[in-house]
Amino acid sequence: MNKTLAEKSQKLQHMAFYDELTGLPNRYMLNEHLHNALVQCRDKKQQLAVLFLDLDKFKSINDALGHGVGDLLLQQVSERLVSIIKNGGFAARHGGDEFIIVLENTNKEHVVKIINLILFRFIAPFVLNKKKYFITPSIGISMYPNDAENEETLIKYADRAMYAAKEHPSKNYSFYTFAREEAVNRRLQLQNDLRLASRNKELQVYYQPKVNLKTGEMIGVEALLRWKHPTFGFVSPMEFIPLAEESGLMIPIGKWVLKKACEQNRKWYDAGFPSISMAVNVSIQQFHDEQFIENVKEILLETELNPELLELEITESIMQNIKKELPIIKELKKLGVRISVDDFGTGYSSLSVLSQLPIDYLKIDQSFVKEALSNPSIRAVTKTIIQLGHNLKFDLIAEGVETEEQAHFLLSHGCQIGQGYLFSKPLPPNEIEKQLKIGCHPFR
Repeated sequence: MNKTLAEKSQKLQHMAFYDELTGLPNRYMLNEHLHNALVQCRDKKQQLAVLFLDLDKFKSINDALGHGVGDLLLQQVSERLVSIIKNGGFAARHGGDEFIIVLENTNKEHVVKIINLILFRFIAPFVLNKKKYFITPSIGISMYPNDAENEETLIKYADRAMYAAKEHPSKNYSFYTFAREEAVNRRLQLQNDLRLASRNKELQVYYQPKVNLKTGEMIGVEALLRWKHPTFGFVSPMEFIPLAEESGLMIPIGKWVLKKACEQNRKWYDAGFPSISMAVNVSIQQFHDEQFIENVKEILLETELNPELLELEITESIMQNIKKELPIIKELKKLGVRISVDDFGTGYSSLSVLSQLPIDYLKIDQSFVKEALSNPSIRAVTKTIIQLGHNLKFDLIAEGVETEEQAHFLLSHGCQIGQGYLFSKPLPPNEIEKQLKIGCHPFR
């Protein structure tokens, strides 16, 4: 009995200090370790570093592949971190996809060396359910005593530095500086204000024309969300869309955009303008929402819009679990709407997956269009994407067309539809109406 009690006590103690999923020290043990490490560093007048590591696009992996696969990824990440710092350092799971590494008796040069080791180890793909996925981390660093002198503030500042790193993904890591306080405060204010933006009528929908590259005819538009903040003016979607996703606001905002876009297309039709397609972006969160299909059906009924004039744009990352995604796409197709794969070429889709999908369009990512004329490798890939689309009976849409040379290249290799600043920037509804009034070929 004593042995059993001892084993149970030992197990409970382990559960209290270690994360059950990864086996790493948990947040409670992290705080205790960091407190003791700071005491020693003060006595010995040594520096200490806190590294706050977050996995980029982990939510997309979780949403697309399921929490079981997400847990497997977290376990593999933990193993790599332990192998890197086993000879000098402390690694803990802070929560979710967040990890913290504590380096004692260190300096900036040594910290950078450790970070480079981490980034090097992340170059190798993670194998999840026999498939390879390339995952990148964002790392924020705070230093004792320069940045802060207690554990809570050091973690907070490392967290803020991590978000700064996410804003510049080409670098992957960032040291905390007091100059970033303004950026952090802006982020917090935007996150709070976004909840009231729709009620205060600060959100707007602009529309960017999609054009027949041969004739210059406007054949459709893409609805693009814009936010005019009362203090900051227009806030970039690159800044506020991630905030909406993190705050759980993407589903209601996405539904609002979808309804607004369908209402606008119906208004143009009722006003006697030529019928054009309306493309609306769908986030992963929306796509997996249980009410999404019903919402689409309801909005089409309310607006009395021809379903064939609605095009829903999904990203490649949505298509990670074909068994889960295919029924949703099929249900949407039954409604009569069209489906396009946005930013094609930047995700993880395979030929076998694409061949199973009842989609209508592939949208070539603007990064390919931008480099196609100057980079032979990108040019070859772009041609291959166009040929792939034709072989699978998909229509091709090129994003980010900015020059006549790009448009000619795309058209000469079989891409019929273009979208970009060569034709028009995103415009408010009244400006689109001016283009529609010009006639059938406003961009010729």
